[in-house]
Amino acid sequence: MKIIVSKTSKAFKEVPAVIAGVKNPIILGIKLYGKKDKDALQEEYKKVSVSVPLEKAQAELEVFLKEGDKTTDEFYSLRESMLENITKLSEEYVAGITEFYKKQVLFLKNVAITVADDKGVESILAIADTRVVEPVESLWVDSNECLAVLLDYYFEEEAYKDSLPGIISSTVFNYTLKKEEKLKN
Repeated sequence: MKIIVSKTSKAFKEVPAVIAGVKNPIILGIKLYGKKDKDALQEEYKKVSVSVPLEKAQAELEVFLKEGDKTTDEFYSLRESMLENITKLSEEYVAGITEFYKKQVLFLKNVAITVADDKGVESILAIADTRVVEPVESLWVDSNECLAVLLDYYFEEEAYKDSLPGIISSTVFNYTLKKEEKLKN
């Protein structure tokens, strides 16, 4: 397989997001990295994929629940405070790892989403390729914003949110771009 790399773009691989129950999968244009860049990316991934404060807070809660005096109002108040802290840390962790995955996607293709106008009338908005998309009032003004909006949508959509990280990870980390595969302009 040959991959075209120009000075203005990164190497990428088009990967279908095959999801159970979805007839026409979206296509993700996922960045590819050479060995040196991939090593740095793996270090970045390690930083965002491990949440020491979250793990510590969860361990503290477990100990507290085992050893705490469950007969006092203070116990329940402290437990509630610990649970709120874990929720906050968990949300920060998910946001960080999701942002990492989103940065690996250069474009989307074969997108069809349902949109509603001001009157609530729904229609299908088909996007062949986010790199060459037209502005859509109230949604995006350019291709970069379109990609950001759609990635936000798909990373929150039930059918996709659990699958996209695996698809992106397996593409980014299991594929090494070799020099002989690059074609220079």
